Amino acid sequence: YYITRDGVVHAGRPLYTEGAQIEANVKVPSLVGKTPSQAIKALINNNLNISIKGIFNNDYNNCTVNTQSIPAGETVLPGTVVEIEFLYDEDIE
Repeated sequence: YYITRDGVVHAGRPLYTEGAQIEANVKVPSLVGKTPSQAIKALINNNLNISIKGIFNNDYNNCTVNTQSIPAGETVLPGTVVEIEFLYDEDIE
């Protein structure tokens, strides 16, 4: 994803901070099955951005990554947004 100056988000491009330097490409880590903290840490450590789906009421307990928008092992530019969706291990009441 990338954001144009008018604030429109587009898929398939890196998200940049004004004046940021483009670094070497990075590989997207495998996130499926990881807890929220493990997934976020893995993305940050690889200079990737994150978009989260499937978290309810900021409840990060008892859930793991079910899907990720970019497959593990794919090479992308730093700053690319990886959307991850979480699935809870039990029913929410």
